[in-house]
Amino acid sequence: MKWLKRIALGVVAFVLLLWTAVWLMSPTITRMLVGDLLENEHIQLDQSSTVRLNLFRSRLTVNDLVWQRDDQRSFALDALELRYSLFRLVLKEAHIASVTLRGLELQARVRDGELHIAGFDLHDRPPAEEPEPMPEEQSASSRFALKVAVPELIFEDMRFYVTHEDQAHLLHVQRLDVARTLYENEVLDSRIQLEAELNGAPIAFDAEVAYEGQVATMDGRVSVARFDPEHYQYLLPESIEQLSALIGVETEFKLRIEGEHVHLDVASLDVETERLRYADAEYLAALRASTLSLSDVVLSLPEEGGPDLRARFRYQQEDTTLDLVEDQGRLMQLAGLEIREGEMAMVGEDLTLAVEAMTLRGLTASDAAEEAVPPLLTMADFSVEDIAMAGTHLSVGDVAIGRIEVEALMSEAGELKTLVLPGAEEEAEQDESEPTPEATEEGDTELATEDAPAEGEAFTFEIGRIAFAAPATIRFRDEGLSPVFSKQIHIEVLELMPVDNRQPSNETQFRLTLKDDDYLSHEMEGRVQPFSDKMNLSLDAKTRELALNELSPYISDALGFEVKAGQLDNDFTAKIVDDELDGQAKVLLRGANFTSGGPEEGEDLDVIGQTAIPLNVALNMLKDGDGNIKLKIPIDGNVNDPNFGVQYIVGLVVQKAVMSQAKNYLINTFVPYGQVLSVAMSAGSYALKVRFEPLIYAPTQVEPGPEQMAFIDQFVVLMQDKKDLQIQLCPIATPADLNLPVGSTLSSEQRQQLEALADSRADLFKRHVMEKGIESARLLICGAEVKTGESAKPSLKLSV
Repeated sequence: MKWLKRIALGVVAFVLLLWTAVWLMSPTITRMLVGDLLENEHIQLDQSSTVRLNLFRSRLTVNDLVWQRDDQRSFALDALELRYSLFRLVLKEAHIASVTLRGLELQARVRDGELHIAGFDLHDRPPAEEPEPMPEEQSASSRFALKVAVPELIFEDMRFYVTHEDQAHLLHVQRLDVARTLYENEVLDSRIQLEAELNGAPIAFDAEVAYEGQVATMDGRVSVARFDPEHYQYLLPESIEQLSALIGVETEFKLRIEGEHVHLDVASLDVETERLRYADAEYLAALRASTLSLSDVVLSLPEEGGPDLRARFRYQQEDTTLDLVEDQGRLMQLAGLEIREGEMAMVGEDLTLAVEAMTLRGLTASDAAEEAVPPLLTMADFSVEDIAMAGTHLSVGDVAIGRIEVEALMSEAGELKTLVLPGAEEEAEQDESEPTPEATEEGDTELATEDAPAEGEAFTFEIGRIAFAAPATIRFRDEGLSPVFSKQIHIEVLELMPVDNRQPSNETQFRLTLKDDDYLSHEMEGRVQPFSDKMNLSLDAKTRELALNELSPYISDALGFEVKAGQLDNDFTAKIVDDELDGQAKVLLRGANFTSGGPEEGEDLDVIGQTAIPLNVALNMLKDGDGNIKLKIPIDGNVNDPNFGVQYIVGLVVQKAVMSQAKNYLINTFVPYGQVLSVAMSAGSYALKVRFEPLIYAPTQVEPGPEQMAFIDQFVVLMQDKKDLQIQLCPIATPADLNLPVGSTLSSEQRQQLEALADSRADLFKRHVMEKGIESARLLICGAEVKTGESAKPSLKLSV
């Protein structure tokens, strides 16, 4: 027994001696081993570094472990303490009582695909050989034989310095706790708590993790504050010059993974953004604050089929601006945007969306850089209620447009001063420089049509009602006119209901009421089929006290004259059926005064002898005793005609109606001179003119006879009424005056005889008129003409 006792004491003494030697020599041995390993990588281990293994207390400690490369520290560890239990390995349990790590510093660098970590170059290492797969039976038997227990794992003050493409990043882990980790028989249970900072952005993570068989679950909370994407801007395209913000995220979630099925429940997810800044070569964007709140989020990724996502959401946004660079103006400014109580669901590729209301506040659009120029558009608010989307159909309840102010300022050059557009000059230069593409051959066109993919289901939408919730004001100022034209219009009512593109025959009712600061008022209402292939519309409109002199610079080209004064009342009814317009305008012009800029057209008979009577002269003829003009103008035609439009209505339809009534007026006016004057209107251009009728003679007749005396008497009365009228007398002779047949070839002697006969006719006509008191100077005889055509008749042609 003594020898057994001695052997036992010897073993114990040997173990104690060995463990003591390990405790004493471990710093030296580990420094040598680690030093040799690091030397191969040209890394120097700091002499103060110690690694000590205490087998008595089952503890491994590391203190001041530091190494450097190229005189730069690439790795440092203040302290590491690992407490374990070797005896539990007998029971097939790897028990690590605790791991405590403090003060870790690690340098990493990634550039051009090369990776350097803690001084080690990993980019040029040969790929590791894949281990041979273990036999299934061996793998299954040994896989779960070991029980792993780590009650406490604590990491404190860890710093990871990462340089990626010359951009420095710092991940500072203040504390990482992994508690009560237990893995036994394919069952894992643990809790993870993390407090860290990434480039100054605080990160907190707390999760309960469990794994059993093929089921893994995680119940966690995550929060991120002051995350700034500016640190990662170098990863974005070079065209983005600035992207910065302070982003905060908070969420609580439950994750379950069963096989290939993933199920995520998010109780809440709040994303807050502050001081967002974006800039590129053309735009500058800024956002003061925004909040996106998600709740009741459920995401399911089944093994087969598409994803199933459901969520409730709200969104708020404050103070948003979009500017052009180099102080070229502001495109948009929005005081606030709110989306209330939204729900969404996506099953596979089918998306459904429902939003209680969306509201915009304080919208300003197109604000020029000049202080004296107001923005083009300001809108107090804009709200959309009852938004729902299912598949390819969008449904909207009411759209309410708040107070609107529009400032349209035209410069002397005819440009809209309040309009701010991006890259307008560059686009113009590009349009001029780009060549016109060649026309596609017919065969190529057919081939392209055949290869075109089939269209999917058409997008449809419906809007219950669109209306102004408050009056809108439009201010128009044109500095290109002299004097400067300025007008302010107030739209009191604008309403459309409903709008639905699902059936082309669906009608939309519309109503518009407006006035100006003076006396103008306009009302319009009707129905239209906005989505039919051909236009179908019914319209009733009333306009009262429209000052035409204010619009004269814009309509004078179409009219051909200026309106110096006058107010217009108009009752307009129209119906368009399949692009064909049938309408009527009842027009009342009060106190109208027209001028063409030439001599005064005061008297009706000034139109005698004009090649075409101007429209303004014809209008003046239609004035009643009070100086008013009443017209009924039929308006018809095809709306697709290229000439159809305002120019057509003003320049052709109005002219036709006016000239037709002016013709009747002139015919009645010129009854005393019916033998001498006639009124004609050419069918093509609706040009109206008053002309002299020719005085017809019998063949060989020279002296006026009884047939010509009635003409002469009316002619004398006309000359007496028009004291300033001068008439040219142009005699015409024909072969019939020599008793020759029509079309005869005349000799020079015969032609001289006919010219002398014609001169005699003019001379005798002039003498008869002079005998009745008309001055000789007002009767101008022109050279005789000889005409041999079939329609030629012996006559005397009169003209002004």
